[in-house]
Amino acid sequence: MLNACNTHYVGEKAGECFGAVHFFRDSKLELQLCSDGHVTEKENHSGSDVISTRLATLISQQNLCLNANITAEGIRGISDPHGLVVVMACGTVHRHQECLGVYKQQFGLARDPHSDNNWKIKFTKLVLQSGAHSQQPSLENSDFPQLEY
Repeated sequence: MLNACNTHYVGEKAGECFGAVHFFRDSKLELQLCSDGHVTEKENHSGSDVISTRLATLISQQNLCLNANITAEGIRGISDPHGLVVVMACGTVHRHQECLGVYKQQFGLARDPHSDNNWKIKFTKLVLQSGAHSQQPSLENSDFPQLEY
């Protein structure tokens, strides 16, 4: 959905599907940009408008496309008895015909009873790692906490 913010990949319909409506008003974002295994930039943002704008700007200005590893090693999720869900995903980061590196993202989701009980993002952490990688992105090699099933 975030890739819709990049006109290079989706044409004139860019940005139509992504926005503040996907986040709770008090949501949180942690964004890390890494190179050679070191964090080069770290940002923290709060609020649905600020977060959706920051993520859309990142994708559109840098002409990025995030391609998820949709195997069992690339996407995981878990829910608790209260209905809160955590989803983790990883994959590759692309610009035009070039693979720039890998990414990992974690989402905390909850249903919003004031929005037809739709799922919304309560928090997200996105880590973009530039550089060459010799293996398929996997959550097994991630510094995110491992989910217990």
